[in-house]
Amino acid sequence: MADYDAIRAAHPELAISLYGLTPGGDVVLEVIDPEGGTFSWTGPTSAAVLAMAFPPDPPAEPEPVSVAEEHFTPFAEEVVRKHTPAAPPNIFD
Repeated sequence: MADYDAIRAAHPELAISLYGLTPGGDVVLEVIDPEGGTFSWTGPTSAAVLAMAFPPDPPAEPEPVSVAEEHFTPFAEEVVRKHTPAAPPNIFD
């Protein structure tokens, strides 16, 4: 859920107005950028319009997992050796 105060703190360069003029009607979010550009979103709730204007960040990509040689135990090295096929002979030898 978007937090109005957190969004304002994260974007001090923006003028952000959130209002509902019609009782029981939609909520309007207006954002004015430093160059004077005005953008507005209309929706049923403040959370809805804040999410439209400031969507949550996508989940971070997980770090790739690599198995470094120092993580191999002698048992693991033996298993790898037993289950790794031998290289075929080089045809140029």
